[in-house]
Amino acid sequence: MAVKRDYGSFARASQKLLAPLVRPYGYEPVGQGFFARRKHAWLEGFGLQQTQYGDGSFCINMGIDVPALNARWHQPQAGHQGLIIAFRLSARGAEQGDHWLPAADRQALQHSLECLASWLPLVEPWFAQLTTMSDVARLYKSRTNLVAPGQNAWHLQLAAANHGFLLAEAGEHAAATQWLAEAERLMSLPVYHAPGWPGPLHEKVKGARLQKPTQDEIRQLEAVRASLRELAPNPN
Repeated sequence: MAVKRDYGSFARASQKLLAPLVRPYGYEPVGQGFFARRKHAWLEGFGLQQTQYGDGSFCINMGIDVPALNARWHQPQAGHQGLIIAFRLSARGAEQGDHWLPAADRQALQHSLECLASWLPLVEPWFAQLTTMSDVARLYKSRTNLVAPGQNAWHLQLAAANHGFLLAEAGEHAAATQWLAEAERLMSLPVYHAPGWPGPLHEKVKGARLQKPTQDEIRQLEAVRASLRELAPNPN
């Protein structure tokens, strides 16, 4: 059961209290509890994540959102932000571990939000490393387990696609085509499940059952193919 607090809804109270604290750093509320500022073709921003244990405490998820990826994935969602590259913000700065802030009552929430705002200058060097979409694409890949095209595990299909989409947005069409072709290869592999095998198989064995793709998987494959068609050389 949700615990009633003297500030009411955490989402509404935190947005109201936090907006004037972070505005001097360029961040504005953009919906769904997300605060962001635009830099080139991406957003630098953060959102608050409350603990599931009911004490009201929260941490800060911060990073990069690339709105163009929603369209690439064929799911344009107004007001939706998803961090393609994310880290936790703490009193030690970016990527220095979690820091859960108390929010048991309005006074604690106000103090915690003031702490959050005071930490924002600590992330400026992290954001400063990204000056082009090519930088974003390279950083994204470095934070995945992607290896050379043709050698990636099946479960990395979405990472391969995202990397390809970012390269396409960067104008690196040859590299984008290579990585989107890798994503298409992985997404097109048949998936079997068989008794005695710990995970999915991509070749049929005795007793294996073919798994039908979900509607989301079908949409994702078509999104990748649409970008590949867009990137294909014009025969004319």
